[in-house]
Formats: sequence, C-alpha cells, structure tokens
Amino acid sequence: YALDYQAEPDSGLDASGFALHRARLIWSGFTWRRALRFRVNAELGGSAVGLRDGFFEYQRSPALWLRGGQFKVPLSRQNLVSKESMLFADRALATDSAPLRDIGAGLGGSVAGGKLAYQAGAFNGAGAGRGNDNIDLRYVGRAVVAPLGVMPRNEGDLKHVPRLLELGVAGMYDLTPTGDLDGDGKLDDIDGDGRVDNSAVYAVGVSLATRGKGAAIEAEYIGRREEEGAGRGKRTLHAWFVQGSYHTRWGWMLGARMGVAEPSPVGLSQAARTVLPDQRWEVSLLAGWAKAGHAVKLQGEFTTLVEQLQGTPDKKVHRGLVQVQIGY
Repeated sequence: YALDYQAEPDSGLDASGFALHRARLIWSGFTWRRALRFRVNAELGGSAVGLRDGFFEYQRSPALWLRGGQFKVPLSRQNLVSKESMLFADRALATDSAPLRDIGAGLGGSVAGGKLAYQAGAFNGAGAGRGNDNIDLRYVGRAVVAPLGVMPRNEGDLKHVPRLLELGVAGMYDLTPTGDLDGDGKLDDIDGDGRVDNSAVYAVGVSLATRGKGAAIEAEYIGRREEEGAGRGKRTLHAWFVQGSYHTRWGWMLGARMGVAEPSPVGLSQAARTVLPDQRWEVSLLAGWAKAGHAVKLQGEFTTLVEQLQGTPDKKVHRGLVQVQIGY
C-alpha cells in the first residue's frame, strides 16, 4: 500500500490519496518434466491490471535455457529487477528508454559458476499483450560479467552480502512504426507501398552494480539512435541514472537517486510530439526500514520531477510517498 502526495507548484494543484500500487499473484513451477518450467505473474492492483509474465522455459543445464511467451526484454538491468525487489517504489525515468515486456522467444544461460551470463531474444516489438504491429521483429541481447560472484537480481544491500560487482552491456535493433503524423488515425504509409512506415532504432545499454557491507550503488546508461526515414531526420537520445543506498544491520536504510531522460517521439502522433519534453530530470530521496531482504519494508520517499520543453517554463512536480510492502 502507498500514500501518495503530489504537488505542482506552478499550477497550484495538490493531490493526495491512498493507492494499491502493487498486488501480484505469481505462480511458477515445473511440469511433468523438471526441465520444463513455467511462470505466470498477474497484476491485481494499480491501473495496469492484467498479465505481466506468462511463459514456458526449458533448461537442461545452467549454460542454456530456451523461453517462449511474454517476458521481460533484456536491455535495461533495472527493468529486469522485479518492482518488489527494487530500492525505490518506482523505476528510474531512464528506463522508459528501454522496452519492459514483450511477446517473443529467447535463450540465455550462465557459465563459470554464474560469473558470466548472457540472454538474447526476438520479440514482436509492440509491447506486452499486443501482437506485432508490422512485419519486423525487435532483436535484443545482453551479456553480464560478475567477477566477484553472482549478483542477486535486486537492489540495495539489505542482507550485507560480501562485496560484489556486476558489469553489463546490452544492445537492441528494432524497426518500429513511426506513428500517425498526418492525423488520419492510422499509422503512416508515406510512400504508399501498403506497408507501415518504420523507424530504425538502435539502442545500447550499460549497467554497473556493486554492493557490500550494507552499501550499494546501481547505475545505468541507455543510448538510442533513431532514424525515421522519409526525410524526417535522425536523432540520438541519452538517458541515465545513478542511485546509492546504505542499510544498517538493524534494518534502517537511506537512499538517493538522480537521473535524466530524453523521451523518444517514435510512435507518437504529431500532436503528442509537440508537447513531448526535451528532457526529464528526477531527484529522489528515501528513508525507511526493511527486514528479510525486501520482503517487509516501510519507507518514505520524496521526489522532484522536472520537465524541460524549449520555449516553455520548466514544469516541476514534487511527490511524497509512504510505502508498506509485505511479501510472502
């Protein structure tokens, strides 16, 4: 549960209320053969009620697994961390530059006792719960090295593990519909060949995570090169965040995060593009208490969000949040 307060100083708008940010039902296991596993993750709270993950996976050894269904796209490290295992209640703005979930097929695995891992896949490119909106697929790959030992897929050091370090690099190639720029309610086909106009999107992700003795740092960079074609130009967009935290052996914790994102206009209508910010900034602070890792948490957060659009005053939003999390 969360008590959420938001204020926009320039508009005089204040809002507060209770919200059930997350209530999830997760069912995972194996079939008649232990090598054939499945996972179903359904969201029951918030505004995005529905299926999150739903896939089958076949694994005979740690070095190789095969997966098909709806699952997370392996471009952003923080996107691969479940929300209940994150430091803050919400993901960093920078992760909006990377797709979260999609329908597709992939493979992955790890060697050297988990110190080297990889994942790759081909996806529809339209997002969770949606069929392919063109004839092209989205291709993503990610490789991770953890020289000091396997890094748990969570954030913060709530269990005071030995010092760990993880470095990751990922890449994506996607041909995705440019959008409805002529306002006719349909995806554009400027050349009239009967096929939706696509934009080529090349993305790279770099991540770093380190922790030990209660202290932790997570940082990530996502760069996108977008080529819309048909004389519409090219652009390079950048997004990054860095966050740090400290957790005492008595359960108390402090954390801070700062990040910047340059939103992408690909797929938006012309009207939506005219109001799309050039940059979005965030600065967040948290203080709280946690027990049994992330299973039981009580924390308060304060975030300032700034949107910058050329020719208009900066838009600022201040947000306070108190979160209670119980997992079992």
